[in-house]
Amino acid sequence: MNKHERNAVEVALTTHIDSLIDLRSYFELPIEFDTIVGLGDWALKLIKTHLEYEIEGINECILDSDDNEEYNYFNDLLDCQYGALKLINKAIKYNKIKKER
Repeated sequence: MNKHERNAVEVALTTHIDSLIDLRSYFELPIEFDTIVGLGDWALKLIKTHLEYEIEGINECILDSDDNEEYNYFNDLLDCQYGALKLINKAIKYNKIKKER
Protein backbone atom coordinates (compact mmCIF):
# COMPACT_ATOMS: atom_id res chain seq x y z
CA MET A 1 0.00 0.00 0.00
CA ASN A 2 1.16 3.47 -0.68
CA LYS A 3 1.06 6.29 1.84
CA HIS A 4 -2.37 7.54 0.75
CA GLU A 5 -3.95 4.08 0.78
CA ARG A 6 -2.60 3.43 4.28
CA ASN A 7 -3.98 6.80 5.36
CA ALA A 8 -7.40 5.90 3.90
CA VAL A 9 -7.44 2.70 5.98
CA GLU A 10 -6.34 4.60 9.07
CA VAL A 11 -9.11 7.18 8.62
CA ALA A 12 -11.71 4.44 8.03
CA LEU A 13 -10.64 2.60 11.19
CA THR A 14 -10.60 5.79 13.24
CA THR A 15 -14.13 6.58 12.07
CA HIS A 16 -15.22 3.02 12.95
CA ILE A 17 -13.69 3.28 16.43
CA ASP A 18 -15.37 6.66 16.98
CA SER A 19 -18.69 5.11 15.94
CA LEU A 20 -18.21 2.30 18.47
CA ILE A 21 -17.44 4.82 21.21
CA ASP A 22 -20.63 6.71 20.30
CA LEU A 23 -22.57 3.44 20.34
CA ARG A 24 -21.17 2.58 23.77
CA SER A 25 -22.35 5.93 25.12
CA TYR A 26 -25.98 4.95 24.48
CA PHE A 27 -25.66 2.34 27.23
CA GLU A 28 -24.07 4.56 29.88
CA LEU A 29 -27.51 5.56 31.19
CA PRO A 30 -30.85 3.73 31.25
CA ILE A 31 -32.03 3.10 27.70
CA GLU A 32 -35.47 2.47 26.26
CA PHE A 33 -36.20 -0.52 24.03
CA ASP A 34 -37.16 1.80 21.15
CA THR A 35 -33.71 3.40 21.32
CA ILE A 36 -32.05 -0.02 21.23
CA VAL A 37 -34.15 -1.01 18.22
CA GLY A 38 -33.22 2.26 16.54
CA LEU A 39 -29.52 1.42 16.68
CA GLY A 40 -30.01 -0.69 13.55
CA ASP A 41 -29.11 -4.16 12.41
CA TRP A 42 -25.38 -3.60 12.07
CA ALA A 43 -24.95 -2.31 15.62
CA LEU A 44 -27.29 -4.89 17.14
CA LYS A 45 -25.55 -7.79 15.40
CA LEU A 46 -22.17 -6.44 16.46
CA ILE A 47 -23.32 -6.21 20.08
CA LYS A 48 -24.82 -9.71 19.83
CA THR A 49 -21.56 -11.18 18.53
CA HIS A 50 -19.56 -9.63 21.34
CA LEU A 51 -22.06 -10.65 24.02
CA GLU A 52 -21.93 -14.24 22.77
CA TYR A 53 -18.13 -14.12 22.91
CA GLU A 54 -18.25 -12.73 26.46
CA ILE A 55 -20.71 -15.44 27.52
CA GLU A 56 -18.35 -18.09 26.20
CA GLY A 57 -15.48 -16.55 28.18
CA ILE A 58 -17.52 -16.28 31.36
CA ASN A 59 -18.58 -19.92 31.05
CA GLU A 60 -14.90 -20.88 30.90
CA CYS A 61 -14.25 -18.79 34.01
CA ILE A 62 -17.08 -20.57 35.82
CA LEU A 63 -15.61 -23.95 34.92
CA ASP A 64 -12.18 -22.82 36.15
CA SER A 65 -13.35 -21.13 39.37
CA ASP A 66 -12.04 -22.72 42.54
CA ASP A 67 -13.93 -20.91 45.25
CA ASN A 68 -17.59 -20.25 45.89
CA GLU A 69 -17.30 -16.44 45.89
CA GLU A 70 -15.63 -16.40 42.47
CA TYR A 71 -18.15 -18.93 41.15
CA ASN A 72 -21.08 -16.79 42.34
CA TYR A 73 -19.53 -13.63 40.88
CA PHE A 74 -19.17 -15.21 37.44
CA ASN A 75 -22.69 -16.66 37.60
CA ASP A 76 -24.11 -13.21 38.40
CA LEU A 77 -22.10 -11.76 35.54
CA LEU A 78 -23.34 -14.52 33.24
CA ASP A 79 -26.95 -13.75 34.17
CA CYS A 80 -26.40 -10.10 33.19
CA GLN A 81 -24.82 -11.10 29.88
CA TYR A 82 -27.70 -13.46 29.07
CA GLY A 83 -30.23 -10.76 29.99
CA ALA A 84 -28.52 -8.28 27.68
CA LEU A 85 -28.30 -10.87 24.89
CA LYS A 86 -32.00 -11.66 25.27
CA LEU A 87 -32.88 -7.97 24.87
CA ILE A 88 -30.57 -7.55 21.86
CA ASN A 89 -32.07 -10.66 20.21
CA LYS A 90 -35.54 -9.26 20.87
CA ALA A 91 -34.56 -5.97 19.17
CA ILE A 92 -33.09 -7.85 16.18
CA LYS A 93 -36.27 -9.91 15.85
CA TYR A 94 -38.42 -6.77 16.17
CA ASN A 95 -36.48 -5.08 13.35
CA LYS A 96 -36.79 -8.17 11.17
CA ILE A 97 -40.57 -8.34 11.66
CA LYS A 98 -40.85 -4.61 11.01
CA LYS A 99 -38.97 -4.98 7.71
CA GLU A 100 -41.18 -7.89 6.59
CA ARG A 101 -44.33 -5.79 6.93
